[in-house]
Amino acid sequence: MPLDRRSFVKGAGIAAGTALVPGTAAGFVDDAIDTDGGLQEVIVIFGDNDDVDALEAFDLAEGYYRFQVLPFAYTKATGEQIQEMAALDSVRYVEKNKELSYHNDDARETTGVQAAHDELLETGAGAHTVVIDSGVDGYHLDLKPNLENNFRYVNPLSSPEETMWVDVGDGDSDDIGHGTHCSGTVAGTGEESDGRFAGMAPDADLTVYSAGLTVYIVKIAGAVDDMIARKRSGDLDAQVVSNSYGLSNDYDFNPVSASNLAMWKAFDSGILPVFSAGNSGTDHGTLNYAVKAPYVLGVAATHDGDFGPAKKPTGFSSRGRPPADEKGEGYASDYDRSYDAIEGAHYDRETALDNVRAFHREGPKSGDKLGKRDQDEFSMLVPYGVNPAYNPQYGPSNYQVWGPHDDAGYIESTVTWRPPGQAITLIIHESPKERSAYSEDELTDDDLESWPVVGSGGELVSDGEFTLANEIDGDRLYAFELEGEYNALSEATVSIAAWEDNDVEGPFGIYRNGVGAPGNAVMSTETYSDGLKFLGPLYGGDDGADPWYGALSGTSMSCPVTSGICTLVNAAYRREAGRFPKPVDVLNIVEATADAGTDAELAVHSEANMGAGFVDAEAAVELARDLGTRAPSLGGSPDYTEPDHPGLWNRVELCDRGRGEVILDVTGRRTDDGSAFTAGQTNHVEITLTDTNERLVEVRDAIPSNWEVESGNYDRVETDGDVTYVYFDADFDGSEEVTFDYFAEAPEETARYGFGPAEVRAADTDEFVAVPNTTDTNAVAGQEQP
Repeated sequence: MPLDRRSFVKGAGIAAGTALVPGTAAGFVDDAIDTDGGLQEVIVIFGDNDDVDALEAFDLAEGYYRFQVLPFAYTKATGEQIQEMAALDSVRYVEKNKELSYHNDDARETTGVQAAHDELLETGAGAHTVVIDSGVDGYHLDLKPNLENNFRYVNPLSSPEETMWVDVGDGDSDDIGHGTHCSGTVAGTGEESDGRFAGMAPDADLTVYSAGLTVYIVKIAGAVDDMIARKRSGDLDAQVVSNSYGLSNDYDFNPVSASNLAMWKAFDSGILPVFSAGNSGTDHGTLNYAVKAPYVLGVAATHDGDFGPAKKPTGFSSRGRPPADEKGEGYASDYDRSYDAIEGAHYDRETALDNVRAFHREGPKSGDKLGKRDQDEFSMLVPYGVNPAYNPQYGPSNYQVWGPHDDAGYIESTVTWRPPGQAITLIIHESPKERSAYSEDELTDDDLESWPVVGSGGELVSDGEFTLANEIDGDRLYAFELEGEYNALSEATVSIAAWEDNDVEGPFGIYRNGVGAPGNAVMSTETYSDGLKFLGPLYGGDDGADPWYGALSGTSMSCPVTSGICTLVNAAYRREAGRFPKPVDVLNIVEATADAGTDAELAVHSEANMGAGFVDAEAAVELARDLGTRAPSLGGSPDYTEPDHPGLWNRVELCDRGRGEVILDVTGRRTDDGSAFTAGQTNHVEITLTDTNERLVEVRDAIPSNWEVESGNYDRVETDGDVTYVYFDADFDGSEEVTFDYFAEAPEETARYGFGPAEVRAADTDEFVAVPNTTDTNAVAGQEQP
């Protein structure tokens, strides 16, 4: 009989490097299948979904399940039937229904969440988390039970709706799958996998704000505004907001930018913002701008042991500023910026939070406003610009020198420009010396460009106006630079308002990660229509065969893992205290219970890349319950930014043994003569290295041991069991591409053979590291055809 939907078994996937044996010329059979055996669970992969019903011709013991869109069928078949299926012209591949191991079930185990579920019986019931992302598929059965609100953004300027957000209920508000994946990591029930791929807090309530395909500040600020309004009205009692987006830069933290201020208001309303660190590693000084806020829990991405050393930061995970040496400068081979004119490597969250609280309580304009002067407004041309991540602006920047009032300590610079609908950046440079040392008429653009940057309005605003606030020194000169990002040739006007210095001083930011969590090949909710569904293999994940789940990599994935753990902490505290903890206490609980790691892991853990260490959900839940038994009364008007448990500040210990460590990051590619060979035919293989952050001294490629290496520019060949390694001497620093090649003769045995990955070794280490995108599978038709 045909299988129903509930009996459909998840977990099928093609493992990279799996060898294949041909059934016939039509399709291949996974060599994990016993073609002489009895009933086995298999996935039959066709060329088209319409071809799946060809299985009706087979007398299958339990029928088959036809996927709705993908050209897959799931069934149980004997070895003989499997060979007959593979002989069909429409069949491409028959694969055993394998259990994969690089998913959320691994993330739960590694982080201690599974122990919190099983031993402490904490699953997030009663807590509520908000996800601001690309949206969510409300139809997914893992998400539907917990999804309280599914808000889609509507432009209030062009829509008849009276609100920015419309609840689409069980609809699909996610066009690409990013938000669906993150939402499932937080609070997916695991319904479609019998609990195997459940999220961190599977009984928690969930609200999702869909920012759509593109994220703009207005959408983020609007979502936070709506979230806070609903919390105050009693319609949405959220405690955590998860954010897997941002921009990476090394500017000082600005407490009054729109997004930073919005998140402060959330924090001040009892909601903890959790942000991904960013995917701009491995260099230092690459943190997501939002993570620098002392009221935000920033999350680095780590391996989980399957696709890299357990709990080690991934290469793509962004790093903060390296710690200062005795000269006041950051010490790391990838960071040479002086800390003299910036906040430097400030890691003390308590001090920064106190300063930000004072800043907002007293107000940045608590000093007297200073009178307007003629020089406080000027116009400039902004060169045409495109996406700055890929191309610089066309033409040099323009600069305007400005001298403040002698007693000025704070300015607000309002930028307007024509035509509207563009995106530009205002960058403010400060003179390294007092203004008396300069003659303004003699300063060149090169001089001004070399001055340290003290502020930037580089957030993707596009409404024709924004305001940038900065502390300044009345004894210095300032150069205002306007840089094109996404704009046509624009004319901009900068208007400056100045105030006397108030008494609140920084540092206001922290320049480190908070904690680390799994972010490599994380399995979570997806559907066949999601644009990111089949990206898993590019990042060490699955092949997209499972219709309800998929694997993705990035700090976007580690952020919701940690958001879900924060949700558990909230639920555990409430269980004992009868109320939820303050967000500052949740943040401190997670950092205070983080695991710095084993001796091997500690060797690469630093404040900049891992903060307090790897999340430990079980320890965090236990501490939350303990503190909940001693929770004070909140009172009528609580200050959510002041901790109820200040002793936690002293329990947070930062990692410091990996200071200055640079994680090897290398890119390259593989090319060869094709994908199908006859016995005795020669394959010319080329391994090209394109970039690296460390000098490389050796390269090796892995090939099946029954392929014979004939010639090439290799140094030596060594065989270890079923694998042969081809070694090359190297001296590669990334300055220009380099290619290594060899020729290998195909064996007589008919099969599909896995090549790679190529691996590299840096100087002063014996460890080889895999080069992404350097694996391949080649088929050989031997002397005897079956």
